[in-house]
Amino acid sequence: MHKCYSFILIGVLTLLHSYTFAQNDFEAPVLSSFTVSPSTVDISSGAVSITASIRATDASGVITPTSSGAYVYYQGNYVYGSTWTLIDGDRFDGTYESTIVIDETFGPSGEYSVNERYNRFADPGGYQGNNVNNAELTVINNSNADFEAPVLSSFTISPSTVDISSGAVSITASIRATDASGVITPTSSGAYVYYQGNYVYGSTWTLIDGDRFDGTYESTIVIDETFGPSGEYSVNERSYRFADPSGYEGNNVNNPELTVINNSNADFEAPVLSSFTISPSTVDISSGAVSITASIRATDASGVITPTSTGAFFSYQGNYANGSTWTLIDGDRFDGTYESTIVIDETFGPSGEYSVNERSYRFADPSGYEGNNVNNPELTVVNLAGTISPSNGDGTESNPYEIDSFTDLWWISQDESRWDKHYIQTADIDASISLNLDYGKGFRPIGNTQTTFTGSYDGKSFSIDNLFIARE
Repeated sequence: MHKCYSFILIGVLTLLHSYTFAQNDFEAPVLSSFTVSPSTVDISSGAVSITASIRATDASGVITPTSSGAYVYYQGNYVYGSTWTLIDGDRFDGTYESTIVIDETFGPSGEYSVNERYNRFADPGGYQGNNVNNAELTVINNSNADFEAPVLSSFTISPSTVDISSGAVSITASIRATDASGVITPTSSGAYVYYQGNYVYGSTWTLIDGDRFDGTYESTIVIDETFGPSGEYSVNERSYRFADPSGYEGNNVNNPELTVINNSNADFEAPVLSSFTISPSTVDISSGAVSITASIRATDASGVITPTSTGAFFSYQGNYANGSTWTLIDGDRFDGTYESTIVIDETFGPSGEYSVNERSYRFADPSGYEGNNVNNPELTVVNLAGTISPSNGDGTESNPYEIDSFTDLWWISQDESRWDKHYIQTADIDASISLNLDYGKGFRPIGNTQTTFTGSYDGKSFSIDNLFIARE
C-alpha cells in the first residue's frame, strides 16, 4: 500500500514505449419505443399495411439495416416488413420505420406479436441492439380462407427390428396426412433416423394410397453396418414436409421406435477431446494486437480428420474472435495435440473474463462422429484503450485533475505531455489490474530519466493498493 501525500512513483524506471489510443465503443445500440400503427386491422377484404416504428440510439452510430425489417407470423407463415428506414433524427438517435403488408391469406382473427428483428440494428463495432417488447397486433379476418394445418397420424415403420451386421437393410416409413385444402406432396427427403450426428434420410414421401385431401405416404430409409451400434432409435417424420397451399405445416406425431442389431466391428466411438488450454491466460490488448494459442488433445481409434475451418473462438456481444484452423503439432491423428491461434486487439471488447470455446464439432472421425464438449478455459482480457481524461479538473494548479480510479492513473502514465500537470487524488484506488499490463511488466512509471514528472500530485491521504511494476 502506498500513501500518496506526494506523488512518489516518478523518475525511477526506464520508459519503454509511448502509446496513444482512440476511444473504443463497446456499448450495443439501445432500442426502445417499438410500436405498430394501426394496432388493429381488418384483412377480410384484402391487403392492409401496418407501420412499425422504433427508436435506436448508439454513441458511435447505428448502421441503417439493409435487409427485411419487422415481421409477424402465423404457423410458419412469416410476413416480413420493408427494410428499416430512418425517418427522424440521425444514426446516433433516430426513429426508424418498416411497413408490413398482410392480406386475408395471412391468418385467422386473433392477437399477434410483431417482432422488431433487433439484430438488424448494429453499430460499426458489430454490436447488436437489445430485444424489446414485441408490439401487439389485433387481426380481424372474416374471409373463408383455410388456416387449418395438415393433420398427420398413423406414423409407423416396417420392419420395426433390423439386423445390419452383414450389410444394408431397408425400412419403410408410412404416414397418413389429411387437409381440407389438400396436402402438397413433399419434394425433398422424407423420414430419417440418426446416431451421433450421422443422419440417414429416407426417400421423398410418396403418395401410395388415397389423395392429397386424405392420403397415405411412404418413405424408404436404408441403413447398413456403418450407421450405429445396437440399440433403440427414434424415426422422425419431418412434419414440416407436409404443407398445404397456404404454407401451413403438419403437426408433430409420436416417433416410432426402431430396434437395431449390429454385431459388426464398425467403430462408433466419437473422438475424445481433453486437455484444452490457452496460453497466455491473461492478455493486455490496450496497445494493440495480441496472440493467444489454444491447445487441445484429440484421440480416436479410427483417427481424427484434421479440421479445415476456423478453430477456437470467443466473443463479446456478437463480435467473434475466430482462431486459425486447428493444426496437428504433436502425435498423430489417433492421439494428437492440435493448436489454434486467436488474435485480438483493442477493438475486440472491454476488460473482463472470457470463455474460449474449442468448437468440438470440428473434430470428427471418418464415420462423421464429432468430438465431445470440454470445459472452456478462461481468458482474462485487460483493455484500457480509449481511456479518456479524468472527468473533473483541467490540470492547472488552481483546478487540478481529480484522480479516483486506476484508469485515471493509467491515463497520466501514457503521455509525457501530462507529466507537468497538477493532480489530486479523491478516492482509494485498487491497482490490482496492473499485474496484467504490458505482458507482465505492469504499470508504466510516470516519469523517467529523460522526462521527469514536474507537476504536482496530492494524495489527500488516500491510498493506491496493489500497484505492480516489473521493469528494468
